[in-house]
Amino acid sequence: MKKVVYLPSWLGGWAIALGILGQTPTNNWLHMGVAVAVSMIVGVVYVGVGVLKFQTFMSKIFISNGNN
Repeated sequence: MKKVVYLPSWLGGWAIALGILGQTPTNNWLHMGVAVAVSMIVGVVYVGVGVLKFQTFMSKIFISNGNN
């Protein structure tokens, strides 16, 4: 059977949400929820795409230097 979810990531997300929303008044939950969602998306794009591009760039540099 194929894994659909990875339990530690769900628990980590739940802990972060409770940590943030637990200290936020209920009338600010929508604003805080949107801010957290945007931050998570930016983090995925920044880390996922940025690190991938940087790694590809560094690989090209090292591979081209190794051929000389």
